Amino acid sequence: MVFNLGDADCNDGQWGAVWRRNTGELVANSFGTGDMETTIQAVSEKCIGPYKSHDVWLPLLGNYRYANNLELEKLVSVAIQICFSYKSGD
Repeated sequence: MVFNLGDADCNDGQWGAVWRRNTGELVANSFGTGDMETTIQAVSEKCIGPYKSHDVWLPLLGNYRYANNLELEKLVSVAIQICFSYKSGD
């Protein structure tokens, strides 16, 4: 996954993309859709299937929207949040 934090001065959201590590296939995009708002969208039907809901609580924080309300989209937001919570040197 590669993502950009966005810019508070411009009031834009994050943007980026997620690929399958072993094939390089694009599976999701994230893009700014409003004032400090980000939408995450799965882009490949083939990649959506393995990510079925397991009825497990996910810590969904921040101002994210899910284009299709899919498990893959929610997992991408969790991964982004984990990257934000990591502090260098911790």
